[in-house]
Amino acid sequence: MSFPTPPVTALALVGTLLGAVPAQAATSGVSFAMPKTPASLTYTILMDGNPIGREIYTFQQQGGHTAVAVDTRTDVRVLFLKFHYRHQRKEDWQGNQLLDMTANTDDDGSIHHVTAEDGKAGLHVVTDGDTQALPGDSLPLSLWNEAVLTRPVLYGVIDAEAYHVKIEDLGQATLTLGNHVWKTHHYRMSGDIDRELWYGDDGLLVQTTFERRGYPIKFVRQ
Repeated sequence: MSFPTPPVTALALVGTLLGAVPAQAATSGVSFAMPKTPASLTYTILMDGNPIGREIYTFQQQGGHTAVAVDTRTDVRVLFLKFHYRHQRKEDWQGNQLLDMTANTDDDGSIHHVTAEDGKAGLHVVTDGDTQALPGDSLPLSLWNEAVLTRPVLYGVIDAEAYHVKIEDLGQATLTLGNHVWKTHHYRMSGDIDRELWYGDDGLLVQTTFERRGYPIKFVRQ
């Protein structure tokens, strides 16, 4: 997703739930069980407090696998300019092991395609036809699942760029979002990418906040 630096210059901003310094959670031996997923999850995307789009997850459970389909759409208007972001992604998980992922992105006309597969030869990631060199235990920056808190390297779902991160556990927190009160666990991700993350008792993301090029961005669970 692209946002302009006023008045007209468009700059890239990762638009999915979407973050490298070794992760504290990983080195301390913390692990998370695969959350029990609902049929779907919807997040409203806010820029500077104004809704600009949605990210929708749909889940299917079959034979110990969790199939995840992600659809992200945003539209931003600044002055007389309009910018759009479209992202579709499919993930196949077995427990907290990602078996494969396919992602297609239209970032205001810039098209990207990423595939990732955890096979017998290890992690194999290809972006726009080029193979990426990434640590074998890397996960995509797909923040719906707490598993990302256990890995020292994550990679972008748009271009597979590697992000070294560390995780700080900030303890329990209560969030009031609309008419819903959530009991959550708060984490801070820092390093190559910064995120504030709140996960519910069900292990699923409730909210994430970050800033890009001076714009405050927030994903809020519905």
